[in-house]
Amino acid sequence: MVDQLIDYILLGCTIVTIIAFSELRLEEVMRATAEKDIDNSWLICTSIFKKPISKITLTFRQTSTPSTSPVFWLDNWIKKNDNRLKPTMLWYLTKTNRVASMQQASRAAHAIMNLAGINKSHTINSVRSYSITNAIDQGARPYQINRFSRDKDVLNIVQQFYDKNLNDDLRERLGKL
Repeated sequence: MVDQLIDYILLGCTIVTIIAFSELRLEEVMRATAEKDIDNSWLICTSIFKKPISKITLTFRQTSTPSTSPVFWLDNWIKKNDNRLKPTMLWYLTKTNRVASMQQASRAAHAIMNLAGINKSHTINSVRSYSITNAIDQGARPYQINRFSRDKDVLNIVQQFYDKNLNDDLRERLGKL
């Protein structure tokens, strides 16, 4: 069934899962290169232009739910065209014979978010926010959030942007004392 998906939908699924599992921004995903490792994991290399500017390599391994894993979507994305493993060609679209633009990638990601029932007013970065909020709800520790988000001032950033439910849960528990 995945083989029958058009590039546009496959592009969106691949980008959204990478953002959700990596906390990368769309721009960082679009600059990425991919390489399959011997253990069937994927290495994603990209540059982060937030200060300090740095290059990072992320490793994605298969999760227990394959269809929500970046490994599943990268496998299927690359399987459609091996040229995508060449530098700067990861987001190559066979229909246009060009690498997807930022606008095309954004539209594809928004289409997937729309299919998932996410309001059209939400940005692609809301996927990043949801990932951190969900991790907090599942009991992730601050050092885990720090490693995941790669933010310097993680405590203030989590409190300001991502800690959407923890305070309500704490207030509920305090109210029962």
